[in-house]
Amino acid sequence: MQNDPNNRFAVPEDRLTRFSSRAADYARFRPSYPAEAIDVILAGMGEPTGLVCLDVGSGTGISARLLAERGCRVIAVEPNEAMRERAESHARVRMRGGNAEETGADDGSMDVVLAAQAYHWFDEPKALAELARVLRAGGRLAVMWNVPDERTESGRGYREIMLRYATEPPTSPWNNFCAPRLEGDARFMGYRTVEIPSGQVLDCAGLIGRAGSASYVPKHGRAREQMEADLAHLYSRCECDGVFTLAYVTRVHLAERTDR
Repeated sequence: MQNDPNNRFAVPEDRLTRFSSRAADYARFRPSYPAEAIDVILAGMGEPTGLVCLDVGSGTGISARLLAERGCRVIAVEPNEAMRERAESHARVRMRGGNAEETGADDGSMDVVLAAQAYHWFDEPKALAELARVLRAGGRLAVMWNVPDERTESGRGYREIMLRYATEPPTSPWNNFCAPRLEGDARFMGYRTVEIPSGQVLDCAGLIGRAGSASYVPKHGRAREQMEADLAHLYSRCECDGVFTLAYVTRVHLAERTDR
């Protein structure tokens, strides 16, 4: 790990490749985001068809497609080639290589910058400098995570299992302190957080696949077998008439770029 005393997030040295072997599970089993979250991100920004959005750490393009479906023009930046290859094409999305620290976008060219389920992989000081650079004055930065809702049995049980079998400390969405450091940053104003209840309907295989898309769980061996057995037990406890809903809270952090 690269440990930066000014950065709360430990940036793994293999962050560009660690999802390569999990890209298929990521594309198939990762949850989407509720429509209300996209409403919040775009609220007050004008007609979506006139907006240019940068989706940073886009993965397989889940959040990029949601913006594009509203009419936005989206540049999706993702460093991992396997993840980019799994992304579904969309006429209003242009997927390219790059990362949050070097997006390749022009100064002040973006109306909205979104990091969905990705900010914890960034080198925060460098990333914030880059994202502030590419946002126009009054442009919006949105940082979004789906996190298990521990008020529910499914969310609490899922989190416990994932922590039990983690092969390394899970990255920051599992920690309560996880939020972008925007308060007091003169480059941004109006920082606020919106929380939206959400959920993902899964069968038992889907629950196991969702867990397997995480970069820190075992892929093979006895520990993997035990993890799958515990997930199957969680499914049997929480399913109702064959329906299991993994409960999340979708947490959206928002701020606007100050005058440049």
